[in-house]
Amino acid sequence: MNVFLTRLDCSDAAAAAGCGLLLWIAVDLYNKRKRASTLPLPPGPKPLPFIGNTLDMPRKDDRLTLTQWGQEYGELVLVTLLGGRKVIFINSAKAANELFEKRSRIYSDRPGYPLINDTVGVDWNFAFIPYGEAWRRQRKIFISEFGVRKVDGYVGIQERLTKQVLRRLLQNPDDFLNHLQLHSGNLIMQVIYNIRLDSVEDVHIQNIIKVLKVLSEASRPIAYLIDSIPIVRHMSYFWPGSLGKKSIAEMRNDTETMVNTPYDYVKAKMAQGDYEPSYVSNLLDAHGVEDVDEELVKKSAAVGYAAGSETSSASTSAFMLAMVNYPEVQERAHAEIKKVIGTERLPTVSDRSSLPYVYAIYKETLRWHTVVPQAVPRFLREDGEYNGYMLPAGCSVISNTWGIMHDPAIYPDPMEFKPERYFSSDGTLDFSSNDPEKFAFGYGRRICAGRHFAENSLWLYIAQTLATMKISHKLNNEGREIEVKLEPSSGLVSLPTPFQCSITPRSEDAVKLIMKD
Repeated sequence: MNVFLTRLDCSDAAAAAGCGLLLWIAVDLYNKRKRASTLPLPPGPKPLPFIGNTLDMPRKDDRLTLTQWGQEYGELVLVTLLGGRKVIFINSAKAANELFEKRSRIYSDRPGYPLINDTVGVDWNFAFIPYGEAWRRQRKIFISEFGVRKVDGYVGIQERLTKQVLRRLLQNPDDFLNHLQLHSGNLIMQVIYNIRLDSVEDVHIQNIIKVLKVLSEASRPIAYLIDSIPIVRHMSYFWPGSLGKKSIAEMRNDTETMVNTPYDYVKAKMAQGDYEPSYVSNLLDAHGVEDVDEELVKKSAAVGYAAGSETSSASTSAFMLAMVNYPEVQERAHAEIKKVIGTERLPTVSDRSSLPYVYAIYKETLRWHTVVPQAVPRFLREDGEYNGYMLPAGCSVISNTWGIMHDPAIYPDPMEFKPERYFSSDGTLDFSSNDPEKFAFGYGRRICAGRHFAENSLWLYIAQTLATMKISHKLNNEGREIEVKLEPSSGLVSLPTPFQCSITPRSEDAVKLIMKD
């Protein structure tokens, strides 16, 4: 130590202490790296020479394959792709919390996404860009309008549009899936751009559907194989699913249209002086068009547009499916609403704490159907370790969120829809050990920036539907119940497979509440 300090010319006690600290840090890092190099890699399917685990990657039912791997190999599962690229799947809540929350400093980056960013053209989405200044700037401007301090300002429009979708359900219940898709698209389009939609055939909805379909395919584990083989990234013929059915130029054109068209609409309205408040106009007004970074506003708006449109309809349709198969849950919730709220008004966001069972249904909806079954991958920029295993720098780390939220150790009978699981023995809500929101909206520094808005929207739909509608099995021509079951699709955003149900108003009073302006 004395020799080290002399060489650094430390001439006083303070400098000596500083030099000593630097030496301690250097030695500690050296020891950690030396120790990590002796640790084994996580277990996983045995790779073949050269091609690694290429043949093991799931072609469908990603969630089931990854969960089976977790049961077989443990909470960390390693697969190796062509070119030596390593992917580690996280299959436990404990590991996800430890790595993504407590060690977020080194687990908040993103890997490169040539297929998503360069080919599909989604390099504007801060959910996929590396952790750094560009990410911070885009997320900051998004939270300035959607953070917890601003989110209550949207409750009025959320309540108005929820009543609107209830009217559509009342007038044409058989078309409920389209109504839910229109509701989610309408809500986010009005909030972001103040564009009102009247049909699922609207060009804005159809365009986002096209973009999200290829983005969802490009985010599946099987797509990592494409990213690991550079030549294949330019040969869409070999790509899986809907990716292989479109040219690169067509996909990029769809994406650019989705980003630019609604933004240009707002700009044109503002130039005419004929516009109402929206996410985009608020930001342009607050900073002035000449001073604001328009690309930043445009990109962050597109993030909200893309993130909110399909995830919302996925959750609301899953809730409807659950109510068909669990009528006892529906009746208990309706009784709670009737007792607390009565029949002369609809529940509002301010009633949430007074309706604990309804709130438990909201939580269980998030868990039962995991809208984002595998979290967006993290990129590990330096070696890490967990539970005796080395996680090497350069690998992708992915949470198997579906597996975590269907872990019987945390959620007994995980395939069942049971809001009761969130109540303690004294009858009060208790999310201390099993809160699905810890997983549903992501982790750490990458947690969903619009989660508070999403919670209000979904809770309002659930509460107001339970207050006014009865959801049950639809009958076939022979008078028998048509069976429905939850069959989630694969991809970045998972949707329940389309199903049928019967939707009828609870009473004449319920009809009056829905139709009242």
